[in-house]
Amino acid sequence: MSLDRAISSNCFGDNARIHQGDVNNYHSCSQDEKNKCLIDLRVTDPRDDKIRIEGFKGGLLKDSYRWILDHKDFQQWQQPDSGHRFLWIKGDPGKGKTMLLCGIIDELNTESDDLSPVVYFLCQATDARINNATAVLRGLIFMVVRSRPPLFRHLWKEYEHAGRQLFEDPNAFTALSTILATMVKSPEFDRGIIIIDALDECTKDLELLLKLIVKLSQYEVRCIVSSRNWPEIDILRVAAQSMVLRLELNERSISKAVQSFIAHRSVMDYLKSNCDDTFLWVTLVCEILEKPQNRPRHVFLKLKEFPSGLDAVYQRMLQYLLDSDDRNDCKQILEIALTVYRPISLEEMASLYKPPQNIRFGVNTLKEIIQASGSFLVLRGDFIYFIHQSAKDFLTGSVSTQSLTLNIEFTHCHVFSQCLVALTRTLKRNIYGLDHPGVLIEDVETPKPDPLTPIRYLCIYWVNHLHDCDPPEGYNALRDSGPVNQFLRRKLLNWLEALCLLRSIPVALRALKLIQNLLETFNRDTIDEENESLLSLTRDALRFVPYFKPAIEAAPLQVYVSGLAFSPERSLVRMLYHPNSIHD
Repeated sequence: MSLDRAISSNCFGDNARIHQGDVNNYHSCSQDEKNKCLIDLRVTDPRDDKIRIEGFKGGLLKDSYRWILDHKDFQQWQQPDSGHRFLWIKGDPGKGKTMLLCGIIDELNTESDDLSPVVYFLCQATDARINNATAVLRGLIFMVVRSRPPLFRHLWKEYEHAGRQLFEDPNAFTALSTILATMVKSPEFDRGIIIIDALDECTKDLELLLKLIVKLSQYEVRCIVSSRNWPEIDILRVAAQSMVLRLELNERSISKAVQSFIAHRSVMDYLKSNCDDTFLWVTLVCEILEKPQNRPRHVFLKLKEFPSGLDAVYQRMLQYLLDSDDRNDCKQILEIALTVYRPISLEEMASLYKPPQNIRFGVNTLKEIIQASGSFLVLRGDFIYFIHQSAKDFLTGSVSTQSLTLNIEFTHCHVFSQCLVALTRTLKRNIYGLDHPGVLIEDVETPKPDPLTPIRYLCIYWVNHLHDCDPPEGYNALRDSGPVNQFLRRKLLNWLEALCLLRSIPVALRALKLIQNLLETFNRDTIDEENESLLSLTRDALRFVPYFKPAIEAAPLQVYVSGLAFSPERSLVRMLYHPNSIHD
């Protein structure tokens, strides 16, 4: 084997660029190891998020962002030697910041050659996958590694020893911050660009993210970020070589951009005079007017029903919902959408929705109800989203809450209850019909249809909803006579099997610890020993899961075999699930 061939036989394949200075510090990995690392790292692909968000907002119109390309601040930022490497774009909700940055990304990707990588992340508060600081770092590092494969060595150096926990344990942000900083300082990332949209929609560890951004601004990397006008984000003013572009100070440009957006829709004059230079207002009104029930000859009359201002439009949408025949169904679906921790699919919504007279609705019926929800919700693929973060903010505000009589704590109880009903109904031993207990997870073929698809969200989040229940209802659920004890006694191992198949077994540990904490608080507050049975079972499960975690993650059906065979004889899990008494 030649020396050149030997060097290229690493995790990047032939023709990869190897930087000799790092040879002593970098341990090569196989392609399978690299793929596993990237799978564990990937919480999302920001490129897919960008495409989804653009479609969600009606498409990217060049005329709506063209003005920024000629703005003196942006042009100055584009010059590598201008001394202004950091650009912060800020403005009120609905001013088009996200689409502005999407346009900038497209322009930079068109203009830049392979020597200027553009990596980006778009935060969304309504999506738990992409609304926290650690997810931002995972997304940026994912894009860096995809655009500059040699920089994978910095990730592998830490992942080789920590594995998936590098991305998920309490120190994940700290570790990933160091990795990202090392990557952007590397020669391979020279002339690189980092873009982060909607910092205000980063709902967890925002302060840590802001401090990291300030730190990154000190390196030879160009950055663009966007946010609302929030005081807590003003720390960015201390970023090195920074410029702030306030959209409110560019009203003429914004106004022209909004008018360009309107020009592609009908009834331009009315939209122009009532939009208050807000893209979202235009989008909402036009989408409502485009509904099949609105005849073209009635468009202008319908248009006049919409006053200016986002809240006024939302109030009009809410009234439309309350006046519809589907108001009770729409209300329940909105409550669930407001309560869940990530966007859910139609099938998952069908599992959580409880229609009147307990008549289960199909996916097509749910689609009809969502379309009747006053345009607060939209479907992208099979997943349900709020039209905009401001729509969610409006629905949780005092006026709309009174109109809808929303009770989020009660809805958590409802969702928790429906989770246990659906999980109890669906979960069973060997749910995928594997040939034998030794089948390894990498050899598992997902059946079609996948029986876990309607309950994927439920498997992962049912305990979170229990935690956020109205306390009296939550405490009742935790009694030994309650549904949690019944579920764990009948379905614990089935649930663990499902989590293994979903590659989410760490969820079980977090969930069981949460149940234990709730029980200990409950018992302490009520001086009640009615819950000793559930508490004992939970503690035993917390010993069972970590001990057998490696085996059952490797082969899910081992939860019934080695998990029971090698448990202590007095283990509650073993006694409950002895082969003679296993509950399918």
